[in-house]
Amino acid sequence: MRLASAHVQGYRCVRDEVIEFGDLTALVGSGGVGKSALLRAIDWCLNELPPDEADLHRDPEGHAAEAIVVTLTLDRLATADRDVLGDRKRGG
Repeated sequence: MRLASAHVQGYRCVRDEVIEFGDLTALVGSGGVGKSALLRAIDWCLNELPPDEADLHRDPEGHAAEAIVVTLTLDRLATADRDVLGDRKRGG
């Protein structure tokens, strides 16, 4: 199984971002642009962590996002992977 992409909305400093993963993907950029937040959002989703008020994205005026949405797309799934995912899978 491989993480093919992540779509993160409303999480910490990430308003709405999609990242596509290859066999080797590097997140590069200056501090404070969201590299760690993207990784934390993936962890938050996979480990079903409870949301915290600090996790909500805030715009420059301080308004909080209404929801956090993290959508992960997996590929190269084996039969065992599909069994583990159960009802979480969408689109086969």
